[in-house]
Amino acid sequence: MKSHSQSQKSFPPLPPLLSSSYQIISELGRGTFSTVYKIKHITTNQYFCLKIITLRKTQDKHNEINLLQNLSHPNLVQFISSFCDENNIYIIMEFCQYGDLYSLLHSVRKKKVYINEDIIWDIAYQSLLALDYLHNKHIIHRDIKLLNIFMGKDKVIKIGDFGMSKLLKNKEMKMSRVGTPLYLAPELVKKEKY
Repeated sequence: MKSHSQSQKSFPPLPPLLSSSYQIISELGRGTFSTVYKIKHITTNQYFCLKIITLRKTQDKHNEINLLQNLSHPNLVQFISSFCDENNIYIIMEFCQYGDLYSLLHSVRKKKVYINEDIIWDIAYQSLLALDYLHNKHIIHRDIKLLNIFMGKDKVIKIGDFGMSKLLKNKEMKMSRVGTPLYLAPELVKKEKY
């Protein structure tokens, strides 16, 4: 997802089921099939993310929801709830207060400072714990990149955006080329099974 800076922008109206409890605060990012917003629960003042997936643009309409509902790991963005209407899928997820690693790295580079090596190792370690958990559940993410790795409360690393993910059956192998071209695994570039 590409991050967007906020100017005075109007947001899409939320369906009554959401607008009665949540208010859109800002747009966080936009992808091919979806837009992600920072939302606030009206009663508790807690922040969450709302991902709105346009049904007419996606083929596997419920893949992400089906995967997210069955995942629970401290290094994965937590699923809260979801529902559909005739046009969209709405997924409410945990809000990661420090944003994605791409934006964090960009801000660090802009300030011309270095990231301590211990922090880099910790980010890598937490990301690998999440991937190990997914792989043990026979799930492949297929779009690991800095824009899909977030930093939440207490600087905990969280992998998110499961729109390209796939649950594999038994020892199934895939050949479809999905994900962000610059981040494709070598076997995808070589058109091998993975």
